[in-house]
Amino acid sequence: MFYLNERPLLQSSFFFYVGKATLTINSGKALTVTDSIQNEAGTSGIEVKSDVSGTASLIHEAAQIDATVEHYIPKYVGAAGWHYISSPIVTQAIQPEFVANPPYSSDDFYKFSEPEYLWLSVKDNSGNWNESFEDDFVVGCGYNVAFAENETKSFTGELNAGDFTFNTSTTPAITYTADGGIGWNLMGNPYPSGLDWDQCGRTNIDASVYAYDGDAGQYVSWNGSIGALNGGIIPAMNAFFIKASANSELTIPNDARTHAANNFYKEKDYVEDLLVLKVEGNGFSDKTFIHFNADASNEYDSDFDAYKLSGIFEAPQLYTKAGDSKLSINVLPYTIKEITIPLCLKVGAETEYKISVSENTFWETVDISLKDLETGNLYDLRTQTSFTLNHEPNNSSDRFLILINGATGLEENKIEDDGIEIYAYGNQIFIKTNGEGEAQVSVYNLLGQTIASRTLTGLGTLSEFRIDKPSFYLVLVRTDETRKVKKVFVR
Repeated sequence: MFYLNERPLLQSSFFFYVGKATLTINSGKALTVTDSIQNEAGTSGIEVKSDVSGTASLIHEAAQIDATVEHYIPKYVGAAGWHYISSPIVTQAIQPEFVANPPYSSDDFYKFSEPEYLWLSVKDNSGNWNESFEDDFVVGCGYNVAFAENETKSFTGELNAGDFTFNTSTTPAITYTADGGIGWNLMGNPYPSGLDWDQCGRTNIDASVYAYDGDAGQYVSWNGSIGALNGGIIPAMNAFFIKASANSELTIPNDARTHAANNFYKEKDYVEDLLVLKVEGNGFSDKTFIHFNADASNEYDSDFDAYKLSGIFEAPQLYTKAGDSKLSINVLPYTIKEITIPLCLKVGAETEYKISVSENTFWETVDISLKDLETGNLYDLRTQTSFTLNHEPNNSSDRFLILINGATGLEENKIEDDGIEIYAYGNQIFIKTNGEGEAQVSVYNLLGQTIASRTLTGLGTLSEFRIDKPSFYLVLVRTDETRKVKKVFVR
């Protein structure tokens, strides 16, 4: 018997011969086999373990490999405890491992029907097995389950391998029904490892993906660069929603596999011009994301934005709006004008809630504040990064406005540009150019408004930008060959 439990990751460039022995990958550990795995026909000599601490991960290249893959599923507690699952096995029966035969009254096992826009149960109205429900897990399909006790379920058989493509004619099919689910399809990670959404191929499918954190009672989304689903990694044996249009196709390639043993973990990249707000209360929390991108619009953008899918009633729901669309990720275009973003809070209990700035990567010249329409309070989110308030289900969810000034996309150069020097002394701004030709100079205040502009010709120093109001200013100098932005303080 072999155990992989000393290191979090083991990579093999050769092959494993299991024979009648057992290769065990312990919970939270990971194994990559880049050649092949051999085990004797009829044996299941590979165990991929799972418990409350995490789930093991296996990436392999060979097909027709038998294994037992465990999936620890916490019990249903209060309103939380629903979990979206999928099978990493070619043929895995639903009964009796996941649903008793005959079903117990406590057995909750569903799939989502996009054409009907409803959850279909494995049980009929009499509590018996639903004869129209499939007997085996459909590879690539997601399911919704809840259990009365903590369960470690086992998928046993031949591991899925290779690329997978789903469209209108496959099983499961990706459908779009205008008077039904309008393209919401619950898909499943088909591998015994994490799945990187950013590596999947999409045709007529929105960029954002939506997973469900059953313990938190919240959906988490990812648009390719930001979101609460960290890194866009869908854990092993997890299902996820996509938003499809007509004639959609999704390709899940082998290359999209990644080790992510602990749910929703990946090293996070730094993203500029991002504001993340968090609400906490009633034992739950939620986040909403506001980002700026030159290619975005003020309406819903299928390449950038993510809808707000509501979690359980007890958990607070924090989201913004773009027109009639409720968004968990709201990506907007840069502008020199003040932008007003409706911020909504919907709760299921009357109690105290805390709203805080979880992340703010805007340059310090960008002014960000929050207006409470109920109390009239205005919070400067640069100087006051958290506050508490009372909110109840009967309160209007349209309670707040986010006010942002100066989100122009102009930022101070990280390195000095040859030939251009910008500095301030007293109440004047000086620009020195050493090159030939013309240079366009613009000065912006903290609101992103242009307060002065001029064209410089030839060599020399300009000292005629006299500023009456002490403050920080952005100075932009553009030539045919370069551009330089610098923040200066005028006294």
